[in-house]
Amino acid sequence: MRAAATLATLAVFACIATAASAAGSATGKLCGASGCLVLPRALALPLSEQNDTFTPAGTPRPAPYYKIVIHGTGEGHLPNRTILWVPSKKVWFDAEDHTPYDPIQFWRSAGTAKDFPGLAAFAAKVKLYPAPRRWVLPHY
Repeated sequence: MRAAATLATLAVFACIATAASAAGSATGKLCGASGCLVLPRALALPLSEQNDTFTPAGTPRPAPYYKIVIHGTGEGHLPNRTILWVPSKKVWFDAEDHTPYDPIQFWRSAGTAKDFPGLAAFAAKVKLYPAPRRWVLPHY
């Protein structure tokens, strides 16, 4: 009986570990003028996902912004992504590492509250960087 319980416990842990690795993982931070905060996994994971549901955008005039840096693992997740989020313009600059392929960089519509629930409330804990004189864009 004890051996069966041990085997059942090990099977449950194996299933959980397999599901977690299939889902991928991500870490990240959101930075502004007042410092950086570590993103909770619930925000880092969707921000690390490759997502084609956006509209390309033109370069906005410089405005206050946040910088988000993400490191993801697993299928469908970008290994590295740096975002300059400009909330007042509802856009962000997305620099994506697609190793071994060429990196991708572009201005796009920002994710919606539906896409990243809690991101705006989380970001409100950090003061925005002031508008730069001109954009200095991240790259890989």
